[in-house]
Amino acid sequence: MKFVDSIAKDSAKFLIGNFVVLFIGALRGLVFPKIVAPDDYGLWRLVFVAWQFGMFLHLGSFAYLNRELPGLIAVGKWKEVAEIQQMGY
Repeated sequence: MKFVDSIAKDSAKFLIGNFVVLFIGALRGLVFPKIVAPDDYGLWRLVFVAWQFGMFLHLGSFAYLNRELPGLIAVGKWKEVAEIQQMGY
Protein backbone atom coordinates (compact mmCIF):
# COMPACT_ATOMS: atom_id res chain seq x y z
CA MET A 1 0.00 0.00 0.00
CA LYS A 2 2.89 2.31 0.75
CA PHE A 3 4.15 1.92 -2.82
CA VAL A 4 0.74 2.78 -4.31
CA ASP A 5 0.46 5.85 -2.08
CA SER A 6 3.91 6.98 -3.17
CA ILE A 7 2.99 6.62 -6.84
CA ALA A 8 -0.29 8.48 -6.27
CA LYS A 9 1.50 11.37 -4.52
CA ASP A 10 4.16 11.61 -7.20
CA SER A 11 1.55 11.49 -9.96
CA ALA A 12 -0.47 14.22 -8.27
CA LYS A 13 2.60 16.44 -7.97
CA PHE A 14 3.43 15.85 -11.62
CA LEU A 15 -0.11 16.63 -12.79
CA ILE A 16 -0.39 19.75 -10.63
CA GLY A 17 2.97 20.94 -11.93
CA ASN A 18 1.86 20.42 -15.53
CA PHE A 19 -1.37 22.33 -14.95
CA VAL A 20 0.52 25.21 -13.36
CA VAL A 21 2.93 25.37 -16.30
CA LEU A 22 0.03 25.29 -18.79
CA PHE A 23 -1.80 28.04 -16.89
CA ILE A 24 1.28 30.26 -16.73
CA GLY A 25 1.94 29.64 -20.44
CA ALA A 26 -1.62 30.61 -21.35
CA LEU A 27 -1.44 33.69 -19.16
CA ARG A 28 1.89 34.68 -20.69
CA GLY A 29 0.46 34.14 -24.17
CA LEU A 30 -2.33 36.61 -23.41
CA VAL A 31 -0.31 39.26 -21.56
CA PHE A 32 3.06 39.25 -23.31
CA PRO A 33 1.87 40.41 -26.78
CA LYS A 34 0.08 43.36 -25.16
CA ILE A 35 3.20 44.50 -23.31
CA VAL A 36 5.84 44.17 -26.02
CA ALA A 37 6.15 45.99 -29.34
CA PRO A 38 5.43 43.93 -32.48
CA ASP A 39 9.09 43.84 -33.55
CA ASP A 40 10.22 42.64 -30.15
CA TYR A 41 7.41 40.08 -30.04
CA GLY A 42 8.49 38.69 -33.41
CA LEU A 43 12.07 38.38 -32.18
CA TRP A 44 10.83 36.67 -29.02
CA ARG A 45 8.85 34.15 -31.07
CA LEU A 46 11.89 33.45 -33.25
CA VAL A 47 14.02 32.76 -30.18
CA PHE A 48 11.24 30.61 -28.74
CA VAL A 49 11.00 28.49 -31.91
CA ALA A 50 14.79 27.99 -31.91
CA TRP A 51 14.61 27.01 -28.24
CA GLN A 52 11.76 24.56 -28.88
CA PHE A 53 13.61 22.82 -31.72
CA GLY A 54 16.83 22.89 -29.71
CA MET A 55 15.21 20.63 -27.14
CA PHE A 56 15.21 17.82 -29.70
CA LEU A 57 18.88 17.99 -30.65
CA HIS A 58 19.60 14.92 -28.53
CA LEU A 59 18.00 12.87 -31.37
CA GLY A 60 16.32 10.40 -29.00
CA SER A 61 19.45 9.43 -27.10
CA PHE A 62 17.77 9.98 -23.71
CA ALA A 63 14.87 7.69 -24.62
CA TYR A 64 17.38 5.08 -25.80
CA LEU A 65 19.33 5.26 -22.55
CA ASN A 66 16.13 5.02 -20.50
CA ARG A 67 15.37 1.75 -22.27
CA GLU A 68 18.92 0.39 -22.41
CA LEU A 69 20.27 1.22 -18.95
CA PRO A 70 17.91 -0.98 -16.87
CA GLY A 71 18.68 -3.94 -19.16
CA LEU A 72 22.42 -3.47 -18.74
CA ILE A 73 22.04 -3.27 -14.97
CA ALA A 74 19.82 -6.38 -14.92
CA VAL A 75 22.40 -8.53 -16.74
CA GLY A 76 25.30 -7.06 -14.78
CA LYS A 77 27.18 -5.30 -17.57
CA TRP A 78 28.71 -2.77 -15.20
CA LYS A 79 31.44 -1.68 -17.60
CA GLU A 80 28.85 -0.40 -20.10
CA VAL A 81 26.87 1.23 -17.27
CA ALA A 82 30.04 3.02 -16.12
CA GLU A 83 30.70 4.23 -19.69
CA ILE A 84 27.17 5.62 -19.91
CA GLN A 85 27.63 7.37 -16.57
CA GLN A 86 30.87 8.93 -17.82
CA MET A 87 29.03 10.28 -20.88
CA GLY A 88 26.59 12.02 -18.54
CA TYR A 89 29.31 13.92 -16.69
